Amino acid sequence: MRFLYIELEKARRTRSFLFTVLLMTVAVFWNLVTRMQYLNKPQLHHVGTLFNSQSVDSLLLPLAVCLFVSRIVGNEKQGDTFKLQQSNGITILLIFYSKLILTVLFFTLLSACEIAIIAGYGYALGLSIPVSVLLIQWCAQIMGSFMLALIYVTSAMLINKSGIIIASGFVGGFLGIVLSSWSLHLWGIINIWALSAYLAPYKYHISGSEQESLRMNFVVDSQLGIRFVIALALCVCVYIVSHRLIAQKEGQL
Repeated sequence: MRFLYIELEKARRTRSFLFTVLLMTVAVFWNLVTRMQYLNKPQLHHVGTLFNSQSVDSLLLPLAVCLFVSRIVGNEKQGDTFKLQQSNGITILLIFYSKLILTVLFFTLLSACEIAIIAGYGYALGLSIPVSVLLIQWCAQIMGSFMLALIYVTSAMLINKSGIIIASGFVGGFLGIVLSSWSLHLWGIINIWALSAYLAPYKYHISGSEQESLRMNFVVDSQLGIRFVIALALCVCVYIVSHRLIAQKEGQL
């Protein structure tokens, strides 16, 4: 806990929290605006319109995690403090885990706030929102944040040029939103930047044909169980790889 508190204080000095909160605030209001348009249609006036795979989080979450991580890691690399900490008996793995846990906890809190705001909007419109849907959505966003945190904390600690890390965040956000339709399929897990969309409780669905009028709706994902199992397995694999990569750099960073 002491190391986590130290990481928290260092992150506060870099204003990492402020920039990330501002970016995720944009995501919340962007999501609300798009959902307002859908909820005006009678066939879309239900909870699935609020919590589905069509979310701007696929674009902004990778960018937010990347910017947050690049600031908390880049600041120490500029000051060349990793070697100083290791000389005081702090291992590079402990530094890695401190930054990883801080990132995941921070985005877990942000996800809870985002879901609470969207749910509050839904309740204000008279929608009935099951607690199970809220929990599934929260778990989906936590796993998505965990995956992104693993990737970007590992990359930021191994790559010296912060510009490459930030660029990868933009690329990840672009791929996340452009390939968000992949989340409809089980194999869509390969789009790791949109993991929260892959695990969303409701999925975008179009019915009808070109000869008839096409109808858009959001339907319950009947494969959520297997999706979470696949996502958990992937997270474990990425975690193992990240751990080994960082452990190999002990005394070199």
